Amino acid sequence: MEWDSVLADPRAAGKPWLPIEQRRLSELPREVLRVECLRCFRVVEIQKADAIRLCGPHAVWKDVGQRLLDNGCQQRTGRHEEDGCWPNWTHDPRSFVEGSETMAEDDETATARYIAGKVSTQLMLKVIIEIISTMADDPDKYRAGLKKKVLELAASMPLAEMDPARETKVRTFVRETIDNLLTNSKPD
Repeated sequence: MEWDSVLADPRAAGKPWLPIEQRRLSELPREVLRVECLRCFRVVEIQKADAIRLCGPHAVWKDVGQRLLDNGCQQRTGRHEEDGCWPNWTHDPRSFVEGSETMAEDDETATARYIAGKVSTQLMLKVIIEIISTMADDPDKYRAGLKKKVLELAASMPLAEMDPARETKVRTFVRETIDNLLTNSKPD
């Protein structure tokens, strides 16, 4: 029947629809809480138990996540209204409804979803770069010049404070990603 899908929706049980960032820590279904900054692309994770220990069970995840991001923000302009990170909350529709059987994703699925989002972004960038480079007089020269500029930016871009060995790995992966996005010749 047409109504079966509507009635099967957990929201039909009368539970309020509440985005994950507006919930109290004690109400969150996930054991690992993750928030990403839309400005510096830094990702902060915290165990739910640690967040509760630091901020209390009644603290709202939005406030806790913003505080975690702001503690390591690399984007400073000097203007109060512009400073700080811009949180990107994971909006998994299954995490909105309290009491739902399918409320939480396991960490493996959440990680796979996160990686898929990053890969998709890289693919879209690759397509955009290819479209733009075909408009240039010499597409290979354009890609080579763009690659050089992006690598220079990546080498000097400030990162969140981290262990030097991890920073080396991150910068290596960034160079690999740029190299993959800006290959200089098309395959035959």
